[in-house]
Amino acid sequence: MTTLNTKPKFIKNILVIENDECRIDWLSSVIPYNVNIHHFSVVNEFISEYPNHSWDMIIFDCDLDPGNDFEFDDDLGIFVSTGSVLDRLDRDINGHNGVDAARLLCDTYKDILELDLPVVIWSANPKGAWDIKTILDKSGFKNVQRAPYNSYSLKTLENAINKELNLNDNR
Repeated sequence: MTTLNTKPKFIKNILVIENDECRIDWLSSVIPYNVNIHHFSVVNEFISEYPNHSWDMIIFDCDLDPGNDFEFDDDLGIFVSTGSVLDRLDRDINGHNGVDAARLLCDTYKDILELDLPVVIWSANPKGAWDIKTILDKSGFKNVQRAPYNSYSLKTLENAINKELNLNDNR
C-alpha cells in the first residue's frame, strides 16, 4: 500500500522583529509546519533580511531591549521594572527599536515594498505601536493591524495571523 503525502507543499515566510523568545515559541505553536518564521531581535539584521525572500507577513514589536527589564525585589517578593514603563522605548544592541525598524524598512526599500502584505503590530507599547502603524500607513501599506500580544488577546491574534496567511484550512 502506498501512502500519499497529504501535506501542502507551499511554504510561507513571516518576517518578525521581536526580542522575546516566548512570543516566537507561541507563534511557532499556533501556525502550521509549512510556515518559516524569520525572527530577528536586532533591527539591522531584520532590515538586511527583507530583500532575501518573498514575504507573506511581517510582524513588528516595538520594545527590543536585549537585557532584563525586571529584577526580583526581595522585600516585595515580586519582580519589578528597572525602568520607566511609561515613556521608554527599549532598544536593541544598536540603539534601535521597532519604530526604527519600520522607518528603516520603508526608507531603505521604498521602491520594492510589497504594500499589500499583511502587517501585524503586536507590541503592547501603545505609543510605539501607533508610531509603527503611522509610518507604515504613510508609506502606503494597505493591511496594517494593531493586535497587542497579551494573555487576553492571544486567540484573537492567532486567528488574525492564520486568516491573513490563509492557513485555517491548512493546519
